[in-house]
Formats: sequence, structure tokens, C-alpha cells
Amino acid sequence: MRESGGMPKRSIDPVNRRQWMRYAAGSTLSLGMLNLPLLHATESGSSTGSSHPRMRSESIQRIPWNQLNDPARNKLKAVLDHPSYFRRMPSQTLECDPELFTFLVRHPEVIVSIWKVMGVTKVEVERTGEFSFRGQDGAGTRCQSELVYGTDQLHIFYALGDYDGSMTTKPVEGRCVCVLHSQQVPSADGTSWLQGRMDLFLKLDQLGADLIVRTIGPFIAKTADMNFIESAKFLSQLSQAAQRNPEGFQELVYQLEDIQPQVRDELLLVAAKSARRQIQWTGSPATFTHQKRPLPAASTSNPAPSPSQTPWVFPEKDDLIMRR
Repeated sequence: MRESGGMPKRSIDPVNRRQWMRYAAGSTLSLGMLNLPLLHATESGSSTGSSHPRMRSESIQRIPWNQLNDPARNKLKAVLDHPSYFRRMPSQTLECDPELFTFLVRHPEVIVSIWKVMGVTKVEVERTGEFSFRGQDGAGTRCQSELVYGTDQLHIFYALGDYDGSMTTKPVEGRCVCVLHSQQVPSADGTSWLQGRMDLFLKLDQLGADLIVRTIGPFIAKTADMNFIESAKFLSQLSQAAQRNPEGFQELVYQLEDIQPQVRDELLLVAAKSARRQIQWTGSPATFTHQKRPLPAASTSNPAPSPSQTPWVFPEKDDLIMRR
């Protein structure tokens, strides 16, 4: 049917309304959550997020605009000036080595590769440059992402994505900006703690985007917050394993097939330094041998793992709830 003086309006069959809402929420979330899958290690913190306009304005004001180049500034402003959706994820206080944290923030393909070894995701992430990568969720959502600004305390990602799956007759395009703030927290016992917070801005490039977001906003918020928290718990386990079970963590790294060799080497080095800091700060015994291993005869891309006295033990799959 057609509204007077307007564009044709497509009605939604009541029978398919639930499926349509699931698609809209899923495609909206994927543009943001696929972009950072995920970047936090969590132990405790706020259990709820917020979409309040005051927080949105505060987040935009804290962006260091004068330190961005023109292309990056223009990309961010195209989303932040009139976002379709904003969400501030629950702030978290986490136990995590700062250097390892920064590495994982900048290399989300490492986390996705670990999930694939565990068999808990269909997400694919491929590095395309020093600060860029592309991904897809296996259900029709794709994105091209880049880190446009990064320090130890602030990371800003920009992503361009689309959904072209079975639930829509034509692709739905959108853009996303993720702003991650983090800072170290003093600890009396020498362990590493951080405070982290992520703000998510989405811009859907389609007619009726605002109506879609208003309709399914509460569902998006709940799902985004839970994805953030559950993924964060897993990252915390990784950080602690790198420090307290370094040989097992090394075995895990050698099982990862979808990361570049130089990324693997850097991850091993960062993990080794994290384990050594654990000894210096707490006196806990830990051993880690960072050395090149011979390549297997059938492959020239991935070093082969050797038996370890302390094998990596994955968390139970129920401990990693991926609500995608």
C-alpha cells in the first residue's frame, strides 16, 4: 500500500513478523559485533548498558578529532552525526595483561580462530592489512573494518557492512563505529587489572531505518550487552591461561590455522612476556619457551605442535555463549 504523497509502504505479514524482527536485529548487531569479536576480558563491572542521548553526546565529544586525518574524520562523522542506533556496553573491570589486551584488540582474527578450534562459531575474519580486516558471519552479513585510531587507552574502529541473506530481497547496507576506552587499575598484589568500556554507533543506509531501530531497540540492547559480557569472560580466561599455563597456551596458538605467520609469532612473544611478568609480580611458577618449531611435511604455513606436559584445556562450550 502507499501513504499519501510518500513512497510505497510494504506491510509485514503477521505470520512472518517474528522472523523479520530476528533478521533486522541480527543484521544490525552483526555490523557492530562482527567488527570486534570481541575485545575485552571481564571479571566484574556494570551489568547493564545504556542508549541514553547524554552518553552518546559524551562519547562523541571524547573522540580526539584533531588527531584524526581527514579521511578518518569524514568516515566517523558520516556515522556519528546522525546514527541510527547507539549503545554503551556495560563497563567492566577485568584481569588482563595490558600488552596482551592491546594485541587482541588489534587482532580480532586470533579470537575467531580460537573459537573455530573450539567449534563454537561460523564467523570468518581475515586480515587485509596492518590495520584492516574483513569478516562474515556465515548467515549473510559481511563487513570491511579498519582501525582508524589506536593507543593503549583508546581504539576506534570503522566498518562498512551489508546483509544479503535469505530474509531480505535486496542487500541492506550500514556503517558502524566502535569506540573502546581502557585504562589500567592499580592492584595491591601485582596482578594486571583494566577498566574497559565500548560505545557502539550504527548507521543503517535504508528507508525506515529509524523505525526498525525503535521497534527492536530493546532486543538489540539486551543481545549486545550479553554478547559483550560473555565474550569478555572468555578473553579473561585466555589472558590468565597465557600467564599461568604458558606451555598450554603455546599449544593452543600452534593449532590456529587462520592467522598469518607474523601474527602467530607476535602472539607467542606477547604471551611469553606476559608469563614472565606474572613471575616477577606474583612469584608464581611458570615456564614458557618461545622457539621456532619445524614445519610438518604436508604444510608450509603452520608450525606443528609437539606434545606438552601442560596441555591447553578449553573452557566448556556452555561457558562461551555466543548469541549470534
